[in-house]
Amino acid sequence: MNERDNKGSDLENMWAAATGIETTEFSETRVNTGPGRPPAVIVDDAILAMVEQYASDGLTHEQIAKALGIHRDTLRKMKGRNAAFAAAVQKGRAIGMQTVANSLFENAKSGNVVAQIFYLKNRDPENWRDVKRVETEQSSADKALGELGKESLAILAKALKTGLSADSPNTGHVIDGQAEDVTPPD
Repeated sequence: MNERDNKGSDLENMWAAATGIETTEFSETRVNTGPGRPPAVIVDDAILAMVEQYASDGLTHEQIAKALGIHRDTLRKMKGRNAAFAAAVQKGRAIGMQTVANSLFENAKSGNVVAQIFYLKNRDPENWRDVKRVETEQSSADKALGELGKESLAILAKALKTGLSADSPNTGHVIDGQAEDVTPPD
């Protein structure tokens, strides 16, 4: 065994210790494609079963690729080129999601309040949402105030502040968007 094999073996051992996944399982399903390239993965039933299992265990694409001893881009290409490989990843993910969903449902049924709340909020958000959106219609008075210009609002504010009524003389007028100055009587 040369130094490169030792490095690969050390990395495989570290990966196996961290993830519980043995990458050496693939050695008999890999073929060398020439100098300078890592061995290619031969997609057979054993590889498909492993990929499906890894995906159902919740591994990411990057983790699955690492377990196969390939780069994540290679995994992506394999999914695009091999329908059975893509189906194994997809089926594994579906199995994993179903397992977690079943576990959540069982926890909710057994009285886990957090699981019950999570389940209801996600299954029936219209009735179990924390914040409900209420649509209101703007009144005609609010619409009219919104259409007034800054000058008109300033005149109105000044009139309200000084206690003048609309019937009082010298309260000012707004004609065609032009505001006249409001001068309170002395």
